[in-house]
Amino acid sequence: MANLTTLAAVKSYAGIKSADSDTELTRLIGAASDWVETYLSRPVLSESVSQWRNGHNGAVLVVPFTPITAVSAVVVDGLTIPASAVSFTPIAIKLDGYRFTAGVQNVRVDYTAGYAAVPADIEQAVIEACTLAYKRRDHLDVSAKSLAGETISYITAAFTPSSRQVLDQYRRVVPIA
Repeated sequence: MANLTTLAAVKSYAGIKSADSDTELTRLIGAASDWVETYLSRPVLSESVSQWRNGHNGAVLVVPFTPITAVSAVVVDGLTIPASAVSFTPIAIKLDGYRFTAGVQNVRVDYTAGYAAVPADIEQAVIEACTLAYKRRDHLDVSAKSLAGETISYITAAFTPSSRQVLDQYRRVVPIA
């Protein structure tokens, strides 16, 4: 998995000026990037995908990794579908004059999916996750504490509520057969 933000962006957001924590922050950037992609159930940045899928006798096949940016090959029951008969939307591959015939693992699709650059709101969620993890390292086992009649509550989740709301817009939540 690729890092979804930079050390400079995290340090700027967290207000960190020195290089003393660069190693720890760099590690957190990798971890937070992995957390985000795991939460989304898909990679964020563009990559090539080759999958065997079940045919369902329709002309449209929804794929799990999005947005689709290119389709290089579609093979149904061993027959390579001509490129002129293949089109796509951000979430599905379409056939014109052909069908994804019903079968188990009888369709192979080779496509490219993901973003050319990390969307700004996803990057911000990664930055916030890094900053949250970095700043709470001194109170990992504390969810709240009281001092002089005041109570301080800490976020114990990997993402802030606002980050989770942003990520939910990109999340793949329904398994695709």
